[in-house]
Amino acid sequence: MDLEATMRFLAGEKRRLVTWKESTGTLSEAARSVGDFRGRSGYDFCLPAPFALENLFPTIRADAASYFADVPLVWHQGTGGGPTTHLCGGQVCAVNFLFHLSSNPDALLRLFAPIMPDIVHPLEMDPGRFVSFEWIGKRNYL
Repeated sequence: MDLEATMRFLAGEKRRLVTWKESTGTLSEAARSVGDFRGRSGYDFCLPAPFALENLFPTIRADAASYFADVPLVWHQGTGGGPTTHLCGGQVCAVNFLFHLSSNPDALLRLFAPIMPDIVHPLEMDPGRFVSFEWIGKRNYL
């Protein structure tokens, strides 16, 4: 995908997420306000900084925040030790999609088997977790 196509895709996603932000039941009323990103305000496709945690699905918010604090992991472009306020954040997307599966190796196997037919079983990345959101291995490869 070339840069122009990428930028068109991102612009479309921002518009889609602004519509979602205005109508979803998963955000508080205060989180629907114009948001902040990288210390600047005025972004409708972002959450206000105090509500960054609401960028995570309600059913995983507390557990995911605790996991990131305990491991410890760094949130990409995070705010106040929490996730990014940007609704298009890739790491937040991955956490929202995979966190509830991260402690369920059988579910992960079913999810990935169609695209990875040789997979036998997921490897434990952290104690009790078969997905890590920033795992770089046991040694420095650089």
